[in-house]
Amino acid sequence: MRNWAIAFLTLAAVSGLVCLGAETPEDLSAARVLMVLFGVLGAYAATTHHLRSRSRRQSSGNGAPLGT
Repeated sequence: MRNWAIAFLTLAAVSGLVCLGAETPEDLSAARVLMVLFGVLGAYAATTHHLRSRSRRQSSGNGAPLGT
């Protein structure tokens, strides 16, 4: 999931750059929609990766605190 998060957030950044270079209102609105869509998907993938990695760390310790 980490790779998906990186890919979606990169696409969101590229869409943001397209917003800066948009010359017509149609281009601007399409770039904004893509920027928001890719940003939301990237945030979802990053959150999912974080929660999965956290649950793996907690279950591998068999209830013992980390570092012991």
